[in-house]
Amino acid sequence: MSKYDKLSAYLESLSGSEWHAGFRQLESILGFTLPASARRHSAWWANDARQGRQAMTWLSAGWRIGDLNLTGETVTFYRDAGISRKAASRFEQGSQRAGAATEKFDVSVLPKAGGINPLELSVGMTWRVLGRLMLDDSGKLVFPAVPDSSGLYRFRLLAAGPSRHYIGETIRLRRRFSHYANPWPSQMTNIRINALLREHLEAGEHIEIDIITGADSMVITGTAMPVNFTDKATRRLFEHAAIVAEGGEEVESLNR
Repeated sequence: MSKYDKLSAYLESLSGSEWHAGFRQLESILGFTLPASARRHSAWWANDARQGRQAMTWLSAGWRIGDLNLTGETVTFYRDAGISRKAASRFEQGSQRAGAATEKFDVSVLPKAGGINPLELSVGMTWRVLGRLMLDDSGKLVFPAVPDSSGLYRFRLLAAGPSRHYIGETIRLRRRFSHYANPWPSQMTNIRINALLREHLEAGEHIEIDIITGADSMVITGTAMPVNFTDKATRRLFEHAAIVAEGGEEVESLNR
């Protein structure tokens, strides 16, 4: 259940193919004030469910946003009945193709390759709590002090419902956090995460930041290996291991 369900139900009740609404009208339907990020960032209104849970409000109801005016605080929805069916259809077709390909091709009959094969890999790492992300009086993100080193970071968006996490890696933690606080126009991922973080905080929720600047262990086929986080491939190995490890139902991943 989403707090935006009332808007979804309203959209489903409409009979036309186009609906022009003001932000205040939307707030009247929802019963609460839109987050400040909805008034400041066009990314909040993106027709992409991965941008934030609010996008599913109109996409699942068969609508998409075509025109947005942040200055005038208006938005126009256009009906597209195929939206909610497209994702399911693509998944179904992909599964059918994958199944057919598997039936026709038996990989197990291929000869084993050389090198380290089979490959056995294990990694160990410990998250350390850096502190809480805050907003200043102007609504700008304020990060806690962080070492200017290579590492992994995790944003834990805490709320009454399931937690949402975003995990990343970087050669310089301090610089990466600075980019999240002040994203450039071309940094679409930074803009997306900035909007999500601000929306969460503006709703009165909390965000904790964890970091990893060194690994506990990395063992490849029984041999302990040195870990160098200045190497991007190594950081990404640990980053993806952390993302996979948190794939449970109690945590919603914000990673694409």
